[in-house]
Amino acid sequence: MHRPSHNFEQNEPNPMHGGGNKSKDRNGGSWWWPGGTPSEPRPPTLQEYQRLEETVFRLREDLKWYKTQNKEKDVELEQKDIQLKEKDVELEDLKKTLCMYDACAEADIIQKVDTINTTTSKFLRDTARSWVKSASKVAEELVVVPDDDLRHLKEVIGAKLFEALLVARLERTTSAYNILQFAWQASIVAVVTKVLGSFSAGLAASPEGSAIDKTLQVISVEVMKQEVQPAYGRWRFLTYRHSRGIVPEEQAIEIYVNDAMKTCRTAGQVLLKNRCPAPEAFATVFEPKLKDIIRHAFQLLTDIQESMMTTNFEPYVPPSGIPFDPKNMDVNPQDKADYAGDVVVCVTGVGLLYSRKNGRERTNEVPMKDVFKKPKVLTEANLGDIVA
Repeated sequence: MHRPSHNFEQNEPNPMHGGGNKSKDRNGGSWWWPGGTPSEPRPPTLQEYQRLEETVFRLREDLKWYKTQNKEKDVELEQKDIQLKEKDVELEDLKKTLCMYDACAEADIIQKVDTINTTTSKFLRDTARSWVKSASKVAEELVVVPDDDLRHLKEVIGAKLFEALLVARLERTTSAYNILQFAWQASIVAVVTKVLGSFSAGLAASPEGSAIDKTLQVISVEVMKQEVQPAYGRWRFLTYRHSRGIVPEEQAIEIYVNDAMKTCRTAGQVLLKNRCPAPEAFATVFEPKLKDIIRHAFQLLTDIQESMMTTNFEPYVPPSGIPFDPKNMDVNPQDKADYAGDVVVCVTGVGLLYSRKNGRERTNEVPMKDVFKKPKVLTEANLGDIVA
């Protein structure tokens, strides 16, 4: 908006700006002369009146123009205000949609965790019961299990369950197959946790890729600390998608399956001794189910890394020996959760933690974590009941 300009004649003074001499009358008013010193006061001439009227007219026209411009700007501001309110409504709708999307995705994640846990427990319960019953009818012979395999099994399932596995007696069928089932569950959950705890499970499967995966995890934490949640979620999505193709998924799944199967067979050898199936027969039973479970774990990790832009998930593994906390952990369906002073022996069902940054600020810290899905654990008191 530009203010109109008016050209005054250069040889004529502008009455509004005191271009000539002036003197005051008796009432304080002023009379103007085109130039020089007046010999005596006189009223303005007709020409001067006309010039004043033209100036007033032009100023009034300017005022009208400015008022018109102000009205137009007011209308424009009102329109902008309406548009802003519409954008606010649109933003709220997007937020609600995003929350609904998150809620749907979170429900899907819970379903996938339940699928992994249910598939694992049902398969192992049926297999342990069948094998223990069959083994109890066969004469026992000692078998040699490599010390490294025994040490690894003890680290995975915990010292208490490992000791129970060593002293279990096959003629006490129920106790024996429960102990074997939990040892197998802890072994498989440990591998599933390895998948879910990686940045890219395909990379983490091999020794060479594992170093890259650990570096990505370190970078991921730093990006999470420095960026707002949506920006971090987008970075994680893109980085994970690019890293997935480095190692073929089926090749990585095979590595995890072999890892779980080796630990499970070691547990079987400790309890069943010479009656544990040979490696080929063992693989015939275990490999198809383990592939199914690990594929579910891979898909769950993909959902977490690619779909959950506003939430972060990671596996929750309560360490052996910590107090049992019913608010954040579950026991297995047949176990009791009300033993005073009970402690965790091992984890037998997958659990998850979640976190998210709220607002737009960069807090330069990792957000607080809460339990999203309680892990199932075997406690010392319940293990004592099984052994007894």
